[in-house]
Amino acid sequence: MVAPREDRIAGLVERRGLGPEEAAEAVDRVDVERAGFMRHHYGRDLADPASFDLVINTSTFPVPRAVELVVTAWRARSANP
Repeated sequence: MVAPREDRIAGLVERRGLGPEEAAEAVDRVDVERAGFMRHHYGRDLADPASFDLVINTSTFPVPRAVELVVTAWRARSANP
């Protein structure tokens, strides 16, 4: 799942009560950590959509709908190995 940086910052401000600067720092820190994790453990670039079977923008699809899409994709892939 992905979302624009601004939306992720706004989400942290709303859900965790962080200030905008603190939320921006948290988003940036997590981005760096996730990219490093993917590169180290899987040899993959987070910025390369070809590294993933499915990418969902949670600014377009709310999380509950994104979950439905993931389940639907998983079922479709499981039916056609």
